[in-house]
Amino acid sequence: MTGQAAATIRPEAGLLIAGRYELVRELGRGGMGAVWSARDRIEPRTVAVKFQKGVGVEDGSERRFAREADALCRLSCPHVVRFFYSGRERGLSFIVMEHLLGHTLRRRMELNGHLHPREVAAFVWQAAIGLGSAHRAGIVHRDVKPSNLFVTVDAGSELLKVIDFGIAKGRGLDASTAGSGAIGSPGYMSPEQALGERVDHRSDVWALAVVAFTALCGKEPFTAENVPATLERIWRGQALQLTRVRPDLPPALDAFFARAFVQDPTHRFQSTSELAVHFERAIQGVSLEPPGRLSKTKSLPPSVPGQRVSPSQPPPGSNRDGAPASYLPPPPVSSNATHHLAQRRSEPPSSRALYPSPLQVAPATAAATRPSRPPAVKASGLPLALLLLIGAGVLTSVALFLLWAWR
Repeated sequence: MTGQAAATIRPEAGLLIAGRYELVRELGRGGMGAVWSARDRIEPRTVAVKFQKGVGVEDGSERRFAREADALCRLSCPHVVRFFYSGRERGLSFIVMEHLLGHTLRRRMELNGHLHPREVAAFVWQAAIGLGSAHRAGIVHRDVKPSNLFVTVDAGSELLKVIDFGIAKGRGLDASTAGSGAIGSPGYMSPEQALGERVDHRSDVWALAVVAFTALCGKEPFTAENVPATLERIWRGQALQLTRVRPDLPPALDAFFARAFVQDPTHRFQSTSELAVHFERAIQGVSLEPPGRLSKTKSLPPSVPGQRVSPSQPPPGSNRDGAPASYLPPPPVSSNATHHLAQRRSEPPSSRALYPSPLQVAPATAAATRPSRPPAVKASGLPLALLLLIGAGVLTSVALFLLWAWR
């Protein structure tokens, strides 16, 4: 056996990594390397072990792998894949992270085409939380796209997690990619990222808006026949208009994406949370607030972030579709819900009243819910006159007695 072979491991079932992680089976293979499921011999859990592709460092894979490990070890958020350990085993780098069961958002879109607006809103909220935690730690993901958003299940609810921080940049991370041109996925790059300029967290905000657009209509807003044409559309700000592809959606979404895709970063949404709040409002048909008004506006709360919204369980502040009935189509009906929906149709209209929106409460509704004022009691003049008469009699008696005594 040569020194090269002796220094290099080949992942295979039964191999023990870092003295505790026993490889079970390969889960997948990609440009960065292979991912295996492994059994933790110290703690009773199954983990995922991501191995670096190859053993050379001239292609930058070693630096990229170290950057991902450094980024993940800083983050502790339920909407970011959990990091356990990283190291190097006989010439091959690896990262140990939580084992996720489910599929990527890209896979969900491939299976279902465009998604229901309420479902997209729930995913946008969760991605905004995960990316926001990275931004607060000074980390920019730089590759936000549906294939890097993983949908799993936790306690019966769908949970989205941000994965793959391989090209992330930030404080303390390896900056070897700086100045090396455009890095990322072409259809989801911000203009400054596509031009190879310096980027900050607002590039991730842009990319999250592209994810929302793509999930709503099944098409990327800047897609073209090739990569150069796609990048040119991004530079020129030539995005598709959402309602031309989905005319059943509210026009407020066109205004939302018009701001999200502004070329100047200072005129876009400034954080993932700001984008998520305005997106939640837009799918309900609420017009976009002017820039800078969000902090002064009492925004709608999310429909329980992290929880998939069932069509038969409308969120507070919306109807059963989460938006005005004239805007949104009914969500796809599964076979196990047919009986339930048929029973709802047979109920009288009064028992199926829609939830009123807190932003548009009719005056009659407000008057009906306002507690009535108790009727005022009119004061009567008879008791007051009687008291005055008695008082006058007493004073007269006292005066007569004093006059008699003086005489």
